[in-house]
Amino acid sequence: MTNKEFLQKPMRIQKRIDALILQKQSFEELANSIPGGNYDQPVVQKTRSQQAPFVKWIDKIMEVEKKIDELTAEYEKAKEEVLAAIYELSNPDYQNILIMRYLNDYSWQTICTKMYVSLTTAKRWHWDALNSIKINVGP
Repeated sequence: MTNKEFLQKPMRIQKRIDALILQKQSFEELANSIPGGNYDQPVVQKTRSQQAPFVKWIDKIMEVEKKIDELTAEYEKAKEEVLAAIYELSNPDYQNILIMRYLNDYSWQTICTKMYVSLTTAKRWHWDALNSIKINVGP
């Protein structure tokens, strides 16, 4: 795992959490909707389900919530690891760049504006910070 991949881990987990939250919202809409007849399909004789139509969506919501909880715990752990590695850097500018880029997910333009530096300087500091960070990834 490269230093950049290590620093991107919390951001990747957060994006998965966001996707699951959207999925949960769509399941909630389906659970609250009234199913209609399907008139464009041929009628098939089969045993009717004894469950209410919204039960399967509630089950899926619960599964997604469980995944979200697991990923949230994983996100917090990854964020702590990344912050610990960042705070080992002696240069506060390097620390700020890495925090803004990998934990706050700021664009380069936003970083340059907040730090009052040019894009070239920000990217040079970023490169230097990436090369000087030491990651401690356990087995």
